[in-house]
Amino acid sequence: MSRTNGETGNMFRAALSLRRARNLLQSTQLSRDNTLPENEKMDKDRITGAAKDAAGKVEGVFGRATGDASTEASGRAREAEGTVQNLYGQAKDAARDIGDAASSYAKDALDAGSDIYRDGNKAIASKIQDQPLGALLVAGAVGFALALILNRQPRRRNLRDYYYR
Repeated sequence: MSRTNGETGNMFRAALSLRRARNLLQSTQLSRDNTLPENEKMDKDRITGAAKDAAGKVEGVFGRATGDASTEASGRAREAEGTVQNLYGQAKDAARDIGDAASSYAKDALDAGSDIYRDGNKAIASKIQDQPLGALLVAGAVGFALALILNRQPRRRNLRDYYYR
């Protein structure tokens, strides 16, 4: 069976793509201790999906070049599987990024709240030091108002309230 220049070129491109996919997979594989920096972490599903996608493309081209329909269909199926796995990994990355952003916003809000509390505490302390008699009168008035609210007798009900509604 003689091959034409187009088929030979397709096979050469397929072999080159397979080699590139293998090199990409080896260069981007995560180690067991996750040594990538936090902002560059990529989900393993994305890496595996990209590798399967590339391998599926290579297999499809190889099947088309050799005229084998089952190999070409298998390559298309692997390519689709790799695309889906890559999308799944992207979704996991997006969810992790959203969680990190929410955590960062909560931490910023907590820091801002503690700063406001600290500033308010300092302001009140300085006012009390400047005007101790006024602070004592305000504290007494607040205490008296709380005592009135908490020790108030309940309203007495008449028998009418129970029987004639």
